[in-house]
Amino acid sequence: MEIQGRVIEVMPIQSGVGKNSGREWSSQEFIIEYNENTQYPRNACLRIFGADRIAEINIQQGEYVNVNFDVESSKYMERWYTRLNAYRVTRIQPGAYQPQQNQGYAMQDVPPVSFSDAPMSVQRQVNNQMYGVSYQQQQYYQPIAAPQPMAPAAAPMPPAEPAQTASESNKYDSDLPF
Repeated sequence: MEIQGRVIEVMPIQSGVGKNSGREWSSQEFIIEYNENTQYPRNACLRIFGADRIAEINIQQGEYVNVNFDVESSKYMERWYTRLNAYRVTRIQPGAYQPQQNQGYAMQDVPPVSFSDAPMSVQRQVNNQMYGVSYQQQQYYQPIAAPQPMAPAAAPMPPAEPAQTASESNKYDSDLPF
């Protein structure tokens, strides 16, 4: 694959020793900005692997470059990681750099569409955003009825019996086993 753009950041060189091989390794990452004449430029992080390639390429911030790279993905601890490995970097003169044009459609290429032609799900989403009421609330909303007056209370309860005296409460204590 190939990408063309301006180097906006160069990361420090990382190095280490391979766990299985025991050989030393080095890599350096850099960020390239491409499609920079569009409203929202895009960035990509590319990696140069190997001390000899890092020294040969000698990437510098602010340069305009054409990068040939491979895409590599690997799984680590149930997650996938993707790396863009640069294998050839060619410098471009700033005046010769031609940003890639947007590959999408221009607005004049899209025919006008009326709101009623949109699917119902889209119409609901637009209404929800405009009026703040979800379709579910509209569909299942039931107004709450005004409170009804309470029914008259049942017949009054008879008065409570008077409390027992100490001598009356002791007459049942004698048949307890403890």
